[in-house]
Amino acid sequence: MTSQRYPVTPTESLPARPNLEQLKKQAKDLLKAAKAGDASVCPVLRLHVRFADSPDDAILGADLSLQEVQHIVALRYGFKDWSALRAAIEEGGAGVQVAPSSEREMLVAILTAACAEGASDIHIEPGAQKTRVRFRVDGVLRDLDPMPSDLGNRVARDAMQWAALDLDKPLPQDGRFVTNAVGRDIDIRLNAMESHYGPVITMRCLMPARLIQLDAAGFEPEPLQVFRAKLRLRRGLVLVTGPTGSGKTTTIYAALSEINTAQRKIVTVEDPIEYLIDGIDQVQIRPDQGVGFPRALRSVLRQDPDVIMAAEIREQETANILIQSVLTGHLALSTLHTDDAPGALIRLLDMGIPPFLVKDTVTCVLAQRLARCVCGKCREKYAPDAATLAAVGLPADTVLYRGRGCEHCNRTGFRGRTAIYSLLDITDPVREAIMSGHAAHIVAAAKAAGCESLRDAAVRKAVAGGTSLDEVVRVA
Repeated sequence: MTSQRYPVTPTESLPARPNLEQLKKQAKDLLKAAKAGDASVCPVLRLHVRFADSPDDAILGADLSLQEVQHIVALRYGFKDWSALRAAIEEGGAGVQVAPSSEREMLVAILTAACAEGASDIHIEPGAQKTRVRFRVDGVLRDLDPMPSDLGNRVARDAMQWAALDLDKPLPQDGRFVTNAVGRDIDIRLNAMESHYGPVITMRCLMPARLIQLDAAGFEPEPLQVFRAKLRLRRGLVLVTGPTGSGKTTTIYAALSEINTAQRKIVTVEDPIEYLIDGIDQVQIRPDQGVGFPRALRSVLRQDPDVIMAAEIREQETANILIQSVLTGHLALSTLHTDDAPGALIRLLDMGIPPFLVKDTVTCVLAQRLARCVCGKCREKYAPDAATLAAVGLPADTVLYRGRGCEHCNRTGFRGRTAIYSLLDITDPVREAIMSGHAAHIVAAAKAAGCESLRDAAVRKAVAGGTSLDEVVRVA
């Protein structure tokens, strides 16, 4: 994949050692090009938080000021604003090198670029000569220009300090910090581990704006109706399952928001708390202090809750507590890591939960994946070959969609992600299969109950133009 530059990396048109007059001219030229409708400047203008998610036509139609463009020029050189860039020029004299003056400037530039791209994760990975930097955007890793290894190590250690990690203690360590690199607060969750060449840093970018409602989650009407009905019950265990990065937490938060009313006390146990929701009591587990999911859940049950949510069922003890809470009249929500919806029931049985407890408490299982959306700006129809269509069970004359690649989608052909769901309603025949304890019986009963496979759900979404056939193969 073609690498991309940070905003700190000058493009070929940028002098490496500009003076103040050259910088002012750059800003004026950029403003002039934007007002003339030159779409080639849009990727640069997206460095500004105002345009981070805007298509080309919206950017070119905006009423830009010279001050805003000067701010963008500063970001392009790795400074937080025009005043900081101007100060660097004035302090260093004409022709000062305005590459990032410190590891903090570089770190802020990386964070700015990541947030402007909508990255969920930032990876800083040291090597012998270069430090690799990658963003995960819409579930796919993307390379940026590497840094010299010495600078990369300094940036990594600065990120660790910012996250309040103890540099004198051995890795791995976890920490967090908040940055407003793009004009709004972004919660950064950092993990550091030691490699042969230095600290490897992964930063997860949590943006509150990503909280969604169930109506916008990508459900088909019928599964959404069933899922909502289960959330309205006074008791029952609702499970969401899928691999890491499949959007389970987003769905759980959307479900909690749906039932967050003055008549219901909701308490969550999480690791970590990813988003704060008004009206919900959210508890962070602290394993280093002896407070894991089981101990926290027992405490929560003494808080007179109506609804409890455990972010993940990791072991039998947590599963037992959730099931007992349902038996005592609570609605419980949690997640598992399984390939499909029937697999969640099988996992509970494998944990040693008696079949009669599973059948009496679980009300539904929602399996999900995230697939990239075909870019709406460059989407085109095409006819795949018959063999490719046959492999996913489609007729030979099926027409599908793909993105050509444009400025709006950063030449990838994709922009944003959509969820693919498979809902298993626990009907009486499914309960009978659970009591048998046989995985094959559970899978067959789920299919008979109308539980669509994730592959079939993904194929239908591709036929509708929501995603591509390549994404179907990748995620389902």
